[in-house]
Amino acid sequence: MPKKFEVDTELDFPVEQVHGALTDEAYWRRRLRVNDNVDVQFDRTGGGLAVTITESTDPEQFPAVVRAVIRGPMTVRRSDSWGPLADGRADGTIGGSSTGLPVTIDAAAELSGNGDGCTRLRVRGQVRVKIPLVGGQIEMLAKQMVVKLVERDREELTAWLTPETD
Repeated sequence: MPKKFEVDTELDFPVEQVHGALTDEAYWRRRLRVNDNVDVQFDRTGGGLAVTITESTDPEQFPAVVRAVIRGPMTVRRSDSWGPLADGRADGTIGGSSTGLPVTIDAAAELSGNGDGCTRLRVRGQVRVKIPLVGGQIEMLAKQMVVKLVERDREELTAWLTPETD
């Protein structure tokens, strides 16, 4: 049975700036520090941006319960898509999957201004792992990973949007 998750976080920047970063290829290039193990594709969509990140990873970095069921090389795919900003809000989607492990992550995301110059990022979705017996354990680990990922996204956006001081 899929594990549902919901993550709410706030950024101390106006929604226009946060959306501007999430739809800026330069932000993603800097953030991902693209190397031989990472491939990034961008697709501009009327006022928005879709980003697909594919990364080869070493299965040894995963917990033992995950390593026990991984078959072959591990490639992780993440997709973020943000639509245009309209009336102080933008909708997006976040997805994830991998080879070597039948896992999928599907989430709806929303950016909105909260009236005091800050932005609320809300992500709601589910993690599904199709493995008998240990799938539920892996879903819980993946759910925790998604929560950490959203927090890391918030940190990266904050770093990008914070003016450098001399």
